[in-house]
Amino acid sequence: MKIAAIFYSKTGITRKVTLDIVDGLKKEGIMVDVFELKPLRDYSRPLHLNPRLIYETLIKKTTEITVIPHEPKLKDYKLIILASPIWCGTIVPPIREFIKKYKYSGKKAVCITTSMLPLNYSKKLKRVTEREGKYKVIHCVNVVGRKPYKKVIDSIVRKIIEELAKE
Repeated sequence: MKIAAIFYSKTGITRKVTLDIVDGLKKEGIMVDVFELKPLRDYSRPLHLNPRLIYETLIKKTTEITVIPHEPKLKDYKLIILASPIWCGTIVPPIREFIKKYKYSGKKAVCITTSMLPLNYSKKLKRVTEREGKYKVIHCVNVVGRKPYKKVIDSIVRKIIEELAKE
């Protein structure tokens, strides 16, 4: 059984969280393929100094993306992990574009958000993932701060393992 971990990260925080989760799953013998989203037109400046980034985020616009190392075939995966930073209180355009482009009715998903505020942003990602992508979200969590907390990462890994054991 395989899992796809799909993320976008501008500063490296969401990348670290995603890769820590992937490492935890691999230690349990679960195969995980990692896919990084890159906007075709990158956001060159930091968040608060980038009018295009702020505009696209606030109006919930999508942006063209490329997937590294290649486009995923979601039918090959039991579950996907979607990880998004939070900008201006919402999910980022590259993740929104992925959800829109790769709809998959009923595919199980885990939604992870990273932010500096202890607010339940992952529920926003869950709503968009279910409504626009037609995924079945089984778990969502917001990881707060620059350093992922081991307890939070371990609980995400445990939740995924429990879900996979049901099948």
